[in-house]
Amino acid sequence: METRANYILIGLFTLATIVGVLTFIYWFEHITTGITRMGYRVVFEAPVSGLRSGAPVTFNGVRVGEVNRVDLNPTNSRQAIATIFIDGATPIRANTVVSLEFQGLTGIPTLALRGGTNSAGPPTATDGDYLVLVADATATQDVTEAARTVLRRLDGFISENEALVKSTLKNVETFSQTLSKNSERIDRILSNADNAMIGVERLTGGPDKKGELADTLETFRQLATSAVRDWHTLAADGRRAINSAEQVFKNIDRNPSRLIFGGSSSAPAESAPAAPRPPRPAAPRPQQ
Repeated sequence: METRANYILIGLFTLATIVGVLTFIYWFEHITTGITRMGYRVVFEAPVSGLRSGAPVTFNGVRVGEVNRVDLNPTNSRQAIATIFIDGATPIRANTVVSLEFQGLTGIPTLALRGGTNSAGPPTATDGDYLVLVADATATQDVTEAARTVLRRLDGFISENEALVKSTLKNVETFSQTLSKNSERIDRILSNADNAMIGVERLTGGPDKKGELADTLETFRQLATSAVRDWHTLAADGRRAINSAEQVFKNIDRNPSRLIFGGSSSAPAESAPAAPRPPRPAAPRPQQ
């Protein structure tokens, strides 16, 4: 009888210890930290491969909770619903973006929440006691799946354009053979181009020296300057000669006899006017 009573006491003590430990853990996580948990239902329109209960939930890269469970939508076979519990202070908005991220080499999935504008307000859709967030159709597509999709599209493109791809490869092969056969000619062309560039540089010069073209232009400039200066001198001499000739012609016009007889240029003296004749007497009148 006493042995049986000891077993009962030990069992009660063990049970009380377990309850105390669980109570302490609950108190430590919920009471002392002051964290209020809120539940959300996240609706995915595509498969959620790898998402399990206990997976972390992050908001802008900061862990704010975890996934409680993952279920199928009984009314829509294309949807999966994840129930999450996160810190109540997390600023979830109606336009918060939901996606899956795969961490590290092991590819452990994380339910990631991003952004959302304050003007959008909190989510309004509910499912019982839970607010509802709807993930984008591509939210569950990881890097591997994206690579597989790209490869499938590439394979389809090659299949549809197989003849064109073969023709393109054939043209590339022909072009390569042509280059190989004309390698010496191409070398000569490149050598001639190099020599031409050297000649151009000799004419135009480089950053450190002037070229022959610059020297020639400078010579032309000096010759042109000298020609303009000589032209101005010739023009001045011509104007002086014209002025002298104009003066000579004016003198000849005033005294033409000078051109024939020479001598003084003064005009001959005019003759003195004749003396007036005396008046004739009037004829006598006949007597009456």
